[in-house]
Amino acid sequence: MQEIANFHGVVFECQGRGILITGASGIGKTTSALVLVKEGNYWIADDIVVIKRKQRGKLIASGHTKIKNLLHTKETGIVPVKKILDSNRIKKQTTLAGIIEVRKAGVSRFSLNSREMEILGTKLPCVQVKIPSSGYLDKNLLKKVIQQFKKDS
Repeated sequence: MQEIANFHGVVFECQGRGILITGASGIGKTTSALVLVKEGNYWIADDIVVIKRKQRGKLIASGHTKIKNLLHTKETGIVPVKKILDSNRIKKQTTLAGIIEVRKAGVSRFSLNSREMEILGTKLPCVQVKIPSSGYLDKNLLKKVIQQFKKDS
């Protein structure tokens, strides 16, 4: 029997590495990931990310069957992904390489904390992002987090 886990978040592929962004609704996950996809990366899924464990612990991330072709932003509402992105920027799945956990906290400026997170028995690098309660994840902060992954690798 195949192992499966579901997460509320967004997954995209950056430089051949799948990155899962988790956090509360409205924190900027989809919007910031869309910007990076338009800059040359790949879109995988929005809202419900399905992770399956393959042989040797490899984790494959994709969208939930019922909503894999949709995305949601404040500006667009729920729309087909192909209305927002060129089809050559969309992939069905990616190998998951890391997690970004975004949360609002009582901080005056954002902070990053690296650790490991285990999903289905596989350990992955995880960067926790704390942002001020009035802030949100934007493309510049997301780029800084991706640089953190590169430093940690």
